[in-house]
Amino acid sequence: MSREGVAVDVSPQAGTGPSEAPQERRVDTSRFFGTMTEIIRAPRQFFTHLEDTQENYRNSLRYLAFAALFHTMVSVTYFFSHKLAMAGILMINAMLLPALLALLCMVTMNMLMGAGVTFKRVFSIYAFASGTVMPVSWIPSLQIFTEPIRALLVCVGLVKACGLRWWQAVMALFISVVVFLLLIWSALPVLMQLKTLVLGA
Repeated sequence: MSREGVAVDVSPQAGTGPSEAPQERRVDTSRFFGTMTEIIRAPRQFFTHLEDTQENYRNSLRYLAFAALFHTMVSVTYFFSHKLAMAGILMINAMLLPALLALLCMVTMNMLMGAGVTFKRVFSIYAFASGTVMPVSWIPSLQIFTEPIRALLVCVGLVKACGLRWWQAVMALFISVVVFLLLIWSALPVLMQLKTLVLGA
């Protein structure tokens, strides 16, 4: 099947009737947890059909927002005694972290590998990968499993949607994570002070 015009649809109408654009194959992601299962079971097929379109960008953003909201609600309920300020921080973190990692990965791919990919394409990969593991990543003991799964999904997405080789995908992911950790380390004193202020409120 040609990869031209393929779209991933997360709208409630997805899969309920014939598509307005017959040339597009729509993947039904109206049921979030069904989509999560689909991505885990067949990530290669899912990301192969992820084209660099405005529609896919919006769909991945909605998918990530839903996952981030679920992650925030459960985390605040069980660990932070319903603190509203902490809920806001967790929600912002869940949305911005994949975007920042996607930006670093895109810069790495374009500067070192000449991939010529757009931010929207890379962000869509990170959004679907992160959104897939977020519903269980709030459990501390499961993070040893969810983080490798997230990384694996990102690598699959970079290979299938961006045309990288596996070693290039792993390298791009590794470099972007190292740069991200360096940025976090440099900002750690400010982050710790902010955490103290929020939890002490």
